[in-house]
Amino acid sequence: MKNIEEKFGKVIINGVVLYNTTPHPINLITPIGSEIRIPGAQKPLRLKEEREVIGDIAPGIMINKVKYSPEGVELPAPSEGVYYIVSAVVAARLPREDFLITDEAVRDEEGRIIGCRAFAKV
Repeated sequence: MKNIEEKFGKVIINGVVLYNTTPHPINLITPIGSEIRIPGAQKPLRLKEEREVIGDIAPGIMINKVKYSPEGVELPAPSEGVYYIVSAVVAARLPREDFLITDEAVRDEEGRIIGCRAFAKV
């Protein structure tokens, strides 16, 4: 993948490279309470979406069937010591050992997600 450094947010932790392929910055909250901020991607990794109306609840409130495909998506090549933080949809549709999703959400007193404590594989 060309220009990976320009497309995705990046951080290196203990020699491991984490690329954030999502458009949102990620706040990783460590066990001691410090935060590691991973910038969002300038050009997020997204799957192609196709929608088909399969019903409705009421006039104007449709029920769609959504299909996700990797068609036309340029994927980074796997590399030792490198992980890609992806959306749950991408991880579920394109299972790879180097794809991670955020896990163990941390919420503020109003219930808004402010970070995560871990990453997970799907």
